Amino acid sequence: MVRRSSPQVGLRIGVVDYLNAYPLWAALEAAENSGLIGESSPAREIHSNKSGANALGAVDIHSSKTGADATLLVEENRVELIRGVPSFLAGELLAGRVDAALISSVEYLRHREGLSYHPGLCISAAHEVKSIRLFVQSVRQPFAAQLRTIQKIYTDISSRSSVAQLQVMLAELKANTVLEEITNAGQRIAVLKEDEALLSIGDTALAHLSDPSYDLQREYFGLFAHGFVYALWVFREGLRASLVPLLSNAYEVYKADQPRYLQLATERFGFPAEFTRTYLTEIIHHELSAERKADLDFFAAKLKI
Repeated sequence: MVRRSSPQVGLRIGVVDYLNAYPLWAALEAAENSGLIGESSPAREIHSNKSGANALGAVDIHSSKTGADATLLVEENRVELIRGVPSFLAGELLAGRVDAALISSVEYLRHREGLSYHPGLCISAAHEVKSIRLFVQSVRQPFAAQLRTIQKIYTDISSRSSVAQLQVMLAELKANTVLEEITNAGQRIAVLKEDEALLSIGDTALAHLSDPSYDLQREYFGLFAHGFVYALWVFREGLRASLVPLLSNAYEVYKADQPRYLQLATERFGFPAEFTRTYLTEIIHHELSAERKADLDFFAAKLKI
């Protein structure tokens, strides 16, 4: 059951400060920092450099016809972005403390009453994902064979979709591995025992690409020949008319000035420019196509939700 929040000024939107989510909210951040989304002055975007310090850069979201059209997001509303991991944001949304949030797809599937999701946007992957990884002490065998030697898998508390994806895979492979939820995923990778594994997501997983691991989506696709929808824009049903155009147009702003936003993403998250470009334009999908919707339905059926 979704509890209604108390009246508030403007829209409170929960966002995940991961590289894979950046295209969906980069323009919202620019709008937030400019005050009213529809203002005629250039928006300011705050991005973090590799050292973690904040830097200000001008982002003129009125620089093209598409960008100009997209600034009509929701002119009478102010946007406040609430940052957190998907599991935290799901709790905030269900409690009514945010109006919309990027949350794990499984959280939506488990708590659909009173909620709706954006029909055209998501965070998904087809053949590989790179940022959802099962880390092991060493890669000794193909995924299914090595999984049978694992007694315990530590799971990242940040995202429940990747854990649910892993559970579906374990069931398919008839593996009765114990799962233990933890909060310090990055610190555990280097000290894994031979019979342990760790599921990590997002920028933590990307930062450890050179460590022994399996790309979870690559293995999922090998099992089921399906992509996977990791996150959705979810909101209370009564706000659909306001939030669908807001979120759609924010993504259009990003696409209209994609080279600049890719550069901002490179500076903010600290990954090499070519990796950032490939990851955000080829590996991660942000449009909820008919194929990705079929992937979501397949996953829901497998999870028996």
